[in-house]
Amino acid sequence: QSEPYQSSFSPMTKPDVVAYPNPTNGNLYFRLSKYQDRSFTVTVLDLSGREVKHTSLSENGHLNMRDLSNGMYLVHIVGEGIDEYVRISKR
Repeated sequence: QSEPYQSSFSPMTKPDVVAYPNPTNGNLYFRLSKYQDRSFTVTVLDLSGREVKHTSLSENGHLNMRDLSNGMYLVHIVGEGIDEYVRISKR
């Protein structure tokens, strides 16, 4: 009797941090699957590394990006157990 086939394929894991919609034209929302009920700081950097926005948010918070010029940004999310960068397009 043959052994059952076992694939070496491992399913993709969900990212810990999701920022949406991306691209955005205004409010950016966050889903932090492993970090519920925590607050975090968000720093928005332009692609030259210059800080253009900094704020504190709760897990269900949103970031208003309407005042930023169109372009690409890095959003740095820091909190208890989290230190992630997300690339965002503002249109």
